[in-house]
Amino acid sequence: MTRSVRKTRSGFTLVECIATMVVLTTIGSVASMIAMTATDSYLGSRTAAQINSELHVAISRLHHEISRIELDTSAGANIKSVTSSSMTWRDSANASYSVTLSGDTLQLVIKGG
Repeated sequence: MTRSVRKTRSGFTLVECIATMVVLTTIGSVASMIAMTATDSYLGSRTAAQINSELHVAISRLHHEISRIELDTSAGANIKSVTSSSMTWRDSANASYSVTLSGDTLQLVIKGG
């Protein structure tokens, strides 16, 4: 009586290893694209938040300076000139203020006082 010896399979075939590497590579590619998109989105929103914060400070300062203009005209006009892109005025301490819009830059200049 002869006995047949069956070898048990241990390990993986080359095809199984390659299929596993393809699946893992695909999952890694998708995960890295999601991470890159999230990073770009975060950086964009962080920049927008910083710009918004700086704009809020600038507009608050401009509002504060303009609301300090005295409206009493008995001593003469405090607002010296107004154009579509600039405004000049003096305060009670005789300091001269000028707000100028040039392109996308808004500049406040204070002289004297």
